[in-house]
Amino acid sequence: MGDVIRRVGRRPLSINNQEGREMPEARALTKREQEVIRLVAEGFKNREVAEKLGIRVKTVETHRANIMNKLALRNVAQLIRYAIQKGLVKIDQEAFEESIR
Repeated sequence: MGDVIRRVGRRPLSINNQEGREMPEARALTKREQEVIRLVAEGFKNREVAEKLGIRVKTVETHRANIMNKLALRNVAQLIRYAIQKGLVKIDQEAFEESIR
């Protein structure tokens, strides 16, 4: 049936009619926000992200808040899912299967 777009406040949401779930319509992330989301999705803590990128922890926290707002995400699980779906991080299927055994 295709996606229907509606606006809630200032954030556009894409509603997938087939699954009935709302998924955020991507607003452009900066290169730095993409780096932060990738590292967070890979499991790094804010302090570790800050060290890797050479920025302050408070700056990482600000980037994370901006990412969550831009994408209308509510928790880290949604952030990780978004990163995987957009190809910002890859899942090593073999390592994943081994870790759940």
